[in-house]
Amino acid sequence: LITSRKKAVHTITHELRTPLTSISGNAELIQNDTEADCRMRHAQTIHDAAGRMAGMINSLLVYFRLDSGKETPSTKPFKLCSIAETLQTEFAPLADGKHLAFTVENHADEIVSGDKNRIISIGSNLLSNAIRFTPAGGQITVVLRRGEGEVTVSVSDTGIGMDEETQRHIFDRFYRAAPYPDDRGNGLGLSIVRRVVTLCGGRVTVFSRLGNGSTFTVTLPAEE
Repeated sequence: LITSRKKAVHTITHELRTPLTSISGNAELIQNDTEADCRMRHAQTIHDAAGRMAGMINSLLVYFRLDSGKETPSTKPFKLCSIAETLQTEFAPLADGKHLAFTVENHADEIVSGDKNRIISIGSNLLSNAIRFTPAGGQITVVLRRGEGEVTVSVSDTGIGMDEETQRHIFDRFYRAAPYPDDRGNGLGLSIVRRVVTLCGGRVTVFSRLGNGSTFTVTLPAEE
């Protein structure tokens, strides 16, 4: 356990050091550069690095809250279609900015009782990964279905896919699937997904082939 914690602290420190170095370096360049375009470029780099750092810290906070065992689901009635609407609104611009075809298929219009915010959080984590690992021109599809006492959210992409070894570890904390130009995460997104799914009494599966995309399917209790 101690070794695991030391490894976690080392990983966190390493991941946070990168954006900090970028912020510090570009702040110094702003002071020395006299050209307006160069100063704007350094400022944008600082802004992007700060955003990445904020995302990492937020992921860490969420992970350790879940790891403490003190989190509980917040079960309330909600419209299932609102999940599809929220994911469509949030991620359509991001997919469009990367020139990806993005489709949300909603086959669930009932009012159910469940943890709406956590379902959205799960979908958001899966979609963030799908966009990150799908090259321009690819396709991302979200399908929301209603079953007997449960709801299923499926996120599919035509991205780089995973081999069997990667799939065995993909939900481990701090595990980063593969080197990729846009991969700037800290390896906690899918670990958080699994912990949230477990917290809500659901299950998550993945089907993937290297070079042929991935499909993540999450099934959660959702009583009518």
